[in-house]
Amino acid sequence: MQELHVTIDPDGADLAVQRLQEPLEAQLTSALQRAADTRSPATTTASPWTR
Repeated sequence: MQELHVTIDPDGADLAVQRLQEPLEAQLTSALQRAADTRSPATTTASPWTR
């Protein structure tokens, strides 16, 4: 499986973006990986509440 990772291009970024770049990249990467995992049929299980 391909590893998903988000990066922010630092070119032209102001000081605030530079300071937030690493935590924002980590948070976006985590969200992207969770979204990919929930869409994967291998990780989806049938609910015990469905018939």
